[in-house]
Amino acid sequence: MKQFDLANAPLYGANLIEAGAGTGKTYAIESLFLRLILEKKLTVDQILVVTFTKAATEELKERIRNKLIKAKDTFSHGAKSDILIDSLYEKYDDHALAAGLIRKALTDFNEAAIFTIHGFCARILSEYSFETGTLFDTELVTDQTDLTQEVAEDFWRISLYEAEPEFIRYSLKKLKGPGFFSKLLSRQVSSCKYIIPAIEKPGLESHLYDYRKLIQKIRSVWNVSKDEISGLLRDPALKNNIYGNREPADNGISGRDIKISALFSEMERFLDERSVGFPIFDKFEYFTAEKINKSVKAKHNALSHPLFDICDGIAEKSREVEAEFEKYILYLKREFIKFAGRELDNRKKNKNIQYYEDLLIKVRDAILNDSGNNDLALGIRQKYRAALIDEFQDTDPVQYEIFSNLFNAKESVLFIIGDPKQAIYGFRGADIFSYMKAAAKADSKNTLTENWRSDPGLVDAVNAIFSDVKKPFIFNEISFTRGVSGQEENRSCRPFSCVPLTLWHLFSNKYTGKNRPIPKIEAERIISESVASEILRLTKPVDGKEPEDRVREGDIAILVRTNDQARTVKESLLKRKIPSVIYCHDNVFASGEAAQLERVLAAVSDPSNVKKIKSALVTDIIGLSGNDLDSACQDPLLWDRRQAVFIECSNIWNRHGFI
Repeated sequence: MKQFDLANAPLYGANLIEAGAGTGKTYAIESLFLRLILEKKLTVDQILVVTFTKAATEELKERIRNKLIKAKDTFSHGAKSDILIDSLYEKYDDHALAAGLIRKALTDFNEAAIFTIHGFCARILSEYSFETGTLFDTELVTDQTDLTQEVAEDFWRISLYEAEPEFIRYSLKKLKGPGFFSKLLSRQVSSCKYIIPAIEKPGLESHLYDYRKLIQKIRSVWNVSKDEISGLLRDPALKNNIYGNREPADNGISGRDIKISALFSEMERFLDERSVGFPIFDKFEYFTAEKINKSVKAKHNALSHPLFDICDGIAEKSREVEAEFEKYILYLKREFIKFAGRELDNRKKNKNIQYYEDLLIKVRDAILNDSGNNDLALGIRQKYRAALIDEFQDTDPVQYEIFSNLFNAKESVLFIIGDPKQAIYGFRGADIFSYMKAAAKADSKNTLTENWRSDPGLVDAVNAIFSDVKKPFIFNEISFTRGVSGQEENRSCRPFSCVPLTLWHLFSNKYTGKNRPIPKIEAERIISESVASEILRLTKPVDGKEPEDRVREGDIAILVRTNDQARTVKESLLKRKIPSVIYCHDNVFASGEAAQLERVLAAVSDPSNVKKIKSALVTDIIGLSGNDLDSACQDPLLWDRRQAVFIECSNIWNRHGFI
C-alpha cells in the first residue's frame, strides 16, 4: 500500500485511505475538501462529509472552515500557511480565481453538507420523502427500549405459553425471562446480523417421553427406599472428602449427616408431584451409580441399589433433553430476530415513529428497491458530487450498502478514511468484513503513516512489537504498516527518563509456587495493586520537591476491560490516597454516590427520624466517623445542632422546592 499524496492524489473514483490514530485523518479530509473546491470547482453543499459522532461533526466543521480561511489568506495575500496550502499555492497559477472560489465557499459555509451517518440519512428521507415512502410527520425517537421489551414479552408468551412444562422450567432457569430476548435485540447493532446455524424447529417429544418414564419410575422407588438409600450413603466405604466426614462434631452431628440431609431435601423437592422434574439439581450426580462407584474407598466393596442405576439413566437422558432444549433455544433466537423485525416495523408504522437505525435501513432499502430506474441514487449523486467518509472502520453492512450503491458511478468521487485495526470494535457497530469488502473494491488504496500525536519512541516500540508477526491482525486483508513519527525525538520531555513502552508480565510461580495459573480475581487484584503502586511512584515528589514537569494524577489514564475492573483499580488508588475518576456507561442512579445522596435526602425529607439522620451523617458526603457519631449521640446539645441542619434543609425544601 502506497503513501497517500495529499496534494496530488487523483480526485476521481473510489479511494481508500487507511490511517491509524494520530496520522492526520482530519487534516486529510479538510485538505481534500479544499482541493475539491479548487480543482473540481464544487460548492460546499456538493461535498458530502460523513463522520461517526455529533462531536466529530462539529470538529470537522470548525477544522474545514479554518482551513478555508487560511487558504483564502494565502491565495489573496501570499501569506504562508501549512505545507498543503503552500504547495497548492505553488501548483495553481490563477490565484485570484482560487481566492474567489474559497471566498464563495466561506460565504456559503452554512450550507456545508457535513453530517453524522444518521443525520445524512435523515436529510435524505426528508428531501426525498416520495421516493423513500416517508411520511412527513414521522417522529424520531431516541430510545426504543420500551418497544423492544414489549415485542420480547409478546414473543415470550407466544413461544412458551403452550410449550412443554420441562422446557418452560429450563427456559426460566437458562434465559431468566423475556429480558433475554430484548437484550439479544439490543446487541444486534445492525439489521444485517443473523444467528447461525440455520436449523429447523427441533422436536422435543421423543427424548421427553423417555425422560418422563424414568421420573415416574424413580418416584415410585424413592418413596419405598428412602431409609435404605440413607444408610447406603452413610456407608464408611464412601470417601469422606466427597460425601462428608463421618466423625461427629461437638454438637454430635457429622459432616456426612449434614451433606446427606441436604441431598435428601434436594431430591424431595425434585421428585415432588407438583415439580416438573427438570432440570436435575446440581448435586443429583451424588445419587448416581457412576459417582458412587468412583467414590468408594480402596479395598471396599461397591455399593448398589436400583435407584442408583435409575439415576444414571436420568442423568444421561437429562443431557440428551438439555441438548435438544439448547437447539430449541437457538431456533427461538432466530425466530425472535425475524419476529422482532416484522413487529417493530409494524408497530413503528402504526405509531408513526422511527429510531436511528431505521433511518439507515429506510435509505438502504429505498436505494436498493428503486424500481430498477435508480432515480433516487442518481438524484443524490447529482446533489453530492463528492463524498468523504470519515471513521469508515465503524461502518456496518447497512452503511456500506448505502455508500457503495450511491457512489459507485465512474463520475463519482469517493474517499473512505479509516483504521482497519479499529474495525474489530463490534460494540460500536463496526463490521470488519464490510471494511474488507470496501477495501477490496476500492480503485485506489493508500495509507497515512506519519504519526503526529505519539512520542517517536512509542511509535518505534509499537513497530518492534508488530513488525515480526506474519499476521498480527489474523486476516491477510489487514496488514501492519510501520508507523513513522512526524515529531522530532525529544527525550528531555520524558519525566524520570521513562521508557515509551513497558510490557509487564505476571509470573504465576511467584504467587502460587506450584506452577499453576493464578485465579482471575487474584490476578486482577495483583495487577491493580501493582498499577496503583507504579502511579504512586510516578506522581510522588522527588526528594520532597515538585518539579514543574512532574507527572500528575490527571496526566494518567488507565484502560481496563470491564467496569468491575475499573472499580478494583479505583479502590487500589484510594488506599494510596490517589484521586481518580471512573469514566463508564453505567446508569448514574446505580452508582454509590447516588445511593449515598438518597440517604442524605431521606434524612432531609424526614428530619425527625433519628435512624435516617445517622445514616446520612456517616456517608462520604457528610463524612462523620463512627467515633464522631457516637460523640454526637452522647451529647444532647451536639445532636440537636446536627439535627437542626436537617430540619432547616427540610423547611427550605418545603418552602422553595428541591432545587
